[in-house]
Amino acid sequence: MPGSPAVEKHEEETSAIPEDSRGIALILAAVATVMFVYATWEMFTFNPASRLMPALAIVPGLPLVLWLLFRGFREYRNDFARDGGELWVLGVFLAYTVAVWAVGISVPTLILIVWMLLAQARMRWWTSLIYGAAVFAIVRLLFDLLRGDAPVGALLAFS
Repeated sequence: MPGSPAVEKHEEETSAIPEDSRGIALILAAVATVMFVYATWEMFTFNPASRLMPALAIVPGLPLVLWLLFRGFREYRNDFARDGGELWVLGVFLAYTVAVWAVGISVPTLILIVWMLLAQARMRWWTSLIYGAAVFAIVRLLFDLLRGDAPVGALLAFS
């Protein structure tokens, strides 16, 4: 009988995705779908003789990720109270990416490190100062050792 506890329990048990991972599975399926659609678009710009190799991955992969996206939407249940912390972190990372583009890497990285260590990890100020300085120094050192140019902002020319 639909709506009975036995049927609802059976429907919950048949889901392959755990309840607490459905939002993450939906996001990953959306990202994979975008990647496969872009790969399909790029494949058609190749020489016809060169399309075989990407087609070997795209032909089985695109229907699979479309199915995963459909299933993710079907099984997703929005619970902002449970997923709100993850969404805030995702929003901060997106804002960090835009800030690196706008003003360069130094200022947004310092702000991100301070937010991560003091607000999220709730470290003491002096241990977060030591840890943050070490992380920032390692990031700058990697740019120097790899002879890469640190991103300079498009709106403000900080590096």
